[in-house]
Amino acid sequence: MNKHGMKYKNQLLLSKERRKFMPKINSYEQRFHQIVNNILDIIVEIDLKGNFTYVSPQVYDVLGYYPDELVGENGFKFIHPEDLPKVMEEIMQFT
Repeated sequence: MNKHGMKYKNQLLLSKERRKFMPKINSYEQRFHQIVNNILDIIVEIDLKGNFTYVSPQVYDVLGYYPDELVGENGFKFIHPEDLPKVMEEIMQFT
């Protein structure tokens, strides 16, 4: 079998494996969304620059913002200046 044939075979195997696990992955994803959308806390995800990449819907009830208003914004502007050094120190432990 030549190089291209082997690559095609590997892609078919990966596709078969992916199909095998997709129902389980979809189930976990649905469960995750149910938890995130029903919890009372705000859940956010930020990138390495501190910009929101995800904001849970509860942000509206707590802060009065819609999630799409905050995605792309820098989260550090919502932290009190006195607390910022401690927050930055904590974040650096994850990078």
